[in-house]
Amino acid sequence: MSSAEQLPASQLPVQGELLSVSEVSAIFRVSKMTIYRLVQAGELKHVRIGNSYGILADSVDARLSNWSSMFDRAARLMAAEPGAVMRTLALHSRRQSDNCCEWCSQDGRQVLWPCTPVRVAHRAAHIADGTGERWRIA
Repeated sequence: MSSAEQLPASQLPVQGELLSVSEVSAIFRVSKMTIYRLVQAGELKHVRIGNSYGILADSVDARLSNWSSMFDRAARLMAAEPGAVMRTLALHSRRQSDNCCEWCSQDGRQVLWPCTPVRVAHRAAHIADGTGERWRIA
């Protein structure tokens, strides 16, 4: 599931619309600096207006769908390997004190639960079960 699917329809970009760096960072749930890096790397189409960037909504949609498909491919690979889902879920657990992933936060960075490996493992479990329903962790 992409981050944009969790936003209300009124906040989703319209084709041809220009979005600010702040708006795109809210959609992707990353820092503004990460968006500036994506712009500089040419991964997001943009228009420079003075010292600001206007990022094309079409580019944001394309990037979100690309990330979503990569996520699903990783989940399919994990579902194909017996025991991978349970091993992943066993490693990643939530610390009750700060709602962070215990495994991913070992190096001092605070990674909020559920972290990406846990999301992939949950998606893989649904694929392996053959339920075919949309997956979501709140």
